[in-house]
Amino acid sequence: MDMPLIIDAGCGTGESTIRLASKYPDCLVIGADKSARRLKRQGLVDNIAGKDNYLFVRTDLVDLWRQLKAVGWTIRKQLLLYPNPWPRARHIKRRWHAHPVFADMISLAQETEMRCNWPVYADEFGRAVFLVTGQPARTELFSPDKPLSPFERKYQNSGHRLYRCRIKL
Repeated sequence: MDMPLIIDAGCGTGESTIRLASKYPDCLVIGADKSARRLKRQGLVDNIAGKDNYLFVRTDLVDLWRQLKAVGWTIRKQLLLYPNPWPRARHIKRRWHAHPVFADMISLAQETEMRCNWPVYADEFGRAVFLVTGQPARTELFSPDKPLSPFERKYQNSGHRLYRCRIKL
């Protein structure tokens, strides 16, 4: 592949994918989500749609990360924007940082950024990154100038504190 790759993991309706493609015109941005209904807003047909330097793929993220690892691709940057936090303690294994694919997911990308509105999730994610890589992740409060996704806009407009956790390998 000639263009650097950016993955918008769990892109939902794809608004964030389009914004990322505009911000990084030299990269191929792949918006991946398991919901055909959400992706149909961007013209998804037969599980794939795209334009210019971005495309949408209907896929299970676990499968996507494992396939990218198997073929040896490197991701320049991946974003997980407001993943389902599964806030109940009994659901911790459903959180990305507690999933068996987490180590592969982190190792694939030169940079990973996770954004959320729940400090517990951000802290756990950062600790899991450290356990997998031995490198500290940078977790911080932030306020975006232009929200990337509908959830980011919703949380920012309602006064939620927003967190991001970033790691560069």
